[in-house]
Amino acid sequence: MRTSPPVRTAVFYLTALAFITGCARPIEYSVFGLRPLDPAPDPDNYGVGKVNSFQPVLRWEEFPRSQDRVADQKGLVNRISKVTYEVRVWRQRRRDFRPGGDFAGDLVYARKNLTTTTHQIEATLEPVGYPWTVRARYLLNGKQRVTDWGQQVRHHFFASDKRTDLFFGDYGFTTPPLPPMRVSR
Repeated sequence: MRTSPPVRTAVFYLTALAFITGCARPIEYSVFGLRPLDPAPDPDNYGVGKVNSFQPVLRWEEFPRSQDRVADQKGLVNRISKVTYEVRVWRQRRRDFRPGGDFAGDLVYARKNLTTTTHQIEATLEPVGYPWTVRARYLLNGKQRVTDWGQQVRHHFFASDKRTDLFFGDYGFTTPPLPPMRVSR
């Protein structure tokens, strides 16, 4: 289930404010859709992984997932064929926490019809943060189907009033910073 952009933005704004002020801490991280494997989500960095390249390799779990196979009591998994994947990457807008603001920023990379669960981004990215997501497209009994776009959910505990809030969002990674420029004299 995906939340509407205004609700997601409002939840993110409140969660970001809580972290900035130091009154919340993450207590659990979970995923809807295909799980990202590389870059691995870093729970100590709000679920954002780090990469060491400006053309990183993204990797995610295969569809159908192992839990789909275990839960399948009607034999649907055996009728799935022609699985391909779609990937989308956005340039993160810095500090755009306003309600209604577009936190994900501009779509900078998208690919369809990927046949493996690994993809190296072909464009050269800038040294900033990038939300990303993936979904599977497949045939079930000859009819086209898609999974939901992958999404992370972080549960946060607010110590001040002993409550838990949720943050819904795409996966994320940060590219390395640019090396310092040398000035010749």
